[in-house]
Amino acid sequence: PPPPPPLFFSTPTPPHHIPLRLVGSEMCIRDRTHVGTLSLARKMLFTAVIVTVALLVNSYSVTGEISNAQNALILGLIGGLLGYFYTARPLRLVSRRGLGEIAIFLAFGPVLTLGALFAISNSTVEIYSQEFFNAIYLGIPFGLLTTNILYINQYPDTVSDASTGKNHLIVTLGKKNARWGYLLILLAAFGSSIYLTEILAENLLNFNKSIFYAGNGLLFIYGLLIALFMFILNAPLPQGNVSPFYDFSAVMLKMKTQFDQLF
Repeated sequence: PPPPPPLFFSTPTPPHHIPLRLVGSEMCIRDRTHVGTLSLARKMLFTAVIVTVALLVNSYSVTGEISNAQNALILGLIGGLLGYFYTARPLRLVSRRGLGEIAIFLAFGPVLTLGALFAISNSTVEIYSQEFFNAIYLGIPFGLLTTNILYINQYPDTVSDASTGKNHLIVTLGKKNARWGYLLILLAAFGSSIYLTEILAENLLNFNKSIFYAGNGLLFIYGLLIALFMFILNAPLPQGNVSPFYDFSAVMLKMKTQFDQLF
């Protein structure tokens, strides 16, 4: 009899003919992953509780008052709820066409820096004092940059997110229009950072403006390179699980293609 055809010409096995052993192994791997994730979550929660209690006790012992610890705890709960309801029902902020991005900005920006001030300050922080507002100002560039990281990483999953009701800004605006959102958030982040220069110089010992400007400049240039990749080179937007925004070989290849077309 003639030899069997090569493997790559063979007809794919229908899904219902997949050996049960393979299905069982896949289920076993999935179960182990689920158990491992739950175990890690419990450890992280336990660590967070221990650290929180330690910070609150230390705040009370240093200041002799409970107000700082109380405010830090309230802000910590607010930040935790914003993070939890980002994806959890019934709020599911990620599906609220921009509310998810606002929640991330607050949780990783002003709420974080203000809570840190209450938690580690060696004196009682008065609400609405200059120190109070400075902590809020400091959180603005942090929150904007963190939001932009989330924003740009939503590109690869836009199609699947839309199908599951995750109507974040990339889904709402569309991939092409949403590029302007990235650029606006980037400009707002570094504009607010430069605005903070004098505030930092007045409140921090040995603050070096040159180093501060240089560090911000390097980060801003990196962000603009991504904007260049998105706009001027008209590079294909991310698809799948790998984002070409971080693949500099893809950038160089696209630039070469553009120059070849010009000359």
